Amino acid sequence: MSAADVFDSADRGLLYAVLDAADAPDVPARMIEPGVQARALYSSRVNPELAEAAPYLVRVNLELMGWIHEKLWADHWGILIEAQMELADLRRHLRHFLLTEDPQGRELYFRFYDPRTLRTFLPSCNPDELAEFFGPVEAYIARGPSPDEFRRYTLSWAEPLPRYRLSGLSSRGVSGTGDKGSQSPGAAYEDA
Repeated sequence: MSAADVFDSADRGLLYAVLDAADAPDVPARMIEPGVQARALYSSRVNPELAEAAPYLVRVNLELMGWIHEKLWADHWGILIEAQMELADLRRHLRHFLLTEDPQGRELYFRFYDPRTLRTFLPSCNPDELAEFFGPVEAYIARGPSPDEFRRYTLSWAEPLPRYRLSGLSSRGVSGTGDKGSQSPGAAYEDA
């Protein structure tokens, strides 16, 4: 998927973005500008210092895509999502995956909205985990190794791909052991 394809999707009104303020400090101020439909994924009760680095879910149009291209493009600014639903409903779905537990049971933030994390996480999931993570989402789009290369991940059970099993997704997030699993069908991606 090319940058031109991403702009085309934005022009058709098919995109949301999760923008990572931890990697892009300009994000919070932009998200409160008039006409921008955005909400932080973290609760309003979160520590103010953490709120400054919060991920923001925002509906993407051509104007906002232009801003992302101008201000954030060279960095790992977040991910794009194709979903035909209201922002509040998509936010509710994504919030289920913000926390995970390590093997000692400590809660950790799961930064699925970092494209480097998403590119590693999705191929490691089994079909049940993918179904839970995708839910109503049609596609996750993550920047590739270069700024103009994108990977579009969809639920596709058409071809088996090698996977690593996680111990399972829960309503609180992802917990994993990294135990290697057998080949199972899962998320497919399209490369540009």
